[in-house]
Amino acid sequence: QPLTVRMELARLVHCSSSMLNGDILVEDIIRENAAEFVIRRMRFVSNLALEQCEVRFISTQEQTAEDSKCPLPESNDAPKLTIDTSYLAYECVRGMCLALALLPRAKRPGLSASKHLASLKSMSIGLAGGALPTFLRHNVAGLRVDCVEIDGTVVELAMKFL
Repeated sequence: QPLTVRMELARLVHCSSSMLNGDILVEDIIRENAAEFVIRRMRFVSNLALEQCEVRFISTQEQTAEDSKCPLPESNDAPKLTIDTSYLAYECVRGMCLALALLPRAKRPGLSASKHLASLKSMSIGLAGGALPTFLRHNVAGLRVDCVEIDGTVVELAMKFL
């Protein structure tokens, strides 16, 4: 179930501290027979029952510098991993995106379909780890995505690890 403590093995990727949120963990979830993907989460130690964000890295043939947020094993035989921009971990976030199905029918008067999509904007209050803004940016052509986050440490960790 989303936003609950799950009895899973995790590998600590990074620990940081924030004046606003205290200690923040970035962890990889260890699952048997899951070499094709890696699940990475951000948690605040002050409330470990709440996952701030979950992203999935998937196996690819090539990895660009932009995709190198997921540290890989030193082996040359290890799969290359890149962020899965189609993955939304939580039902509540998938529900937010459900409204996007209405966009083609909600065309504003006087705008062509292409100008309508180019005029759409999205605002995310709180970055968490950036899963929702990343999903929107990669999956809704022409949508302008803005995000506001008051904790600079969360932004830094999201950019570096998520």
